[in-house]
Amino acid sequence: MRPRARGLTVIGATIMPIKRADLAYSDRAEAVRGQVNAWIRYGRGYDHILDFDRVVRDPVDPAALLAAYDSGDGIHLTDAGYDALASAVDLPTL
Repeated sequence: MRPRARGLTVIGATIMPIKRADLAYSDRAEAVRGQVNAWIRYGRGYDHILDFDRVVRDPVDPAALLAAYDSGDGIHLTDAGYDALASAVDLPTL
């Protein structure tokens, strides 16, 4: 049975940037990430969106994590990055 038919709320989260992650990044991976994030943001599959991509990306280079949120491997967050994600969540929505 579909979640909404059971009265459940469906929440989606965007994929965060990975540009500085040596083993994960490629132009193809970035294109797919962009397509998936667009589908999450603008499709009709979710009742609410957690736009983690927008929260942690570098505004100068949106394919990369903001330096303050990058643990050093280009894909995992610092404590400040996780705090930023937590702060972006609207708890009443959950």
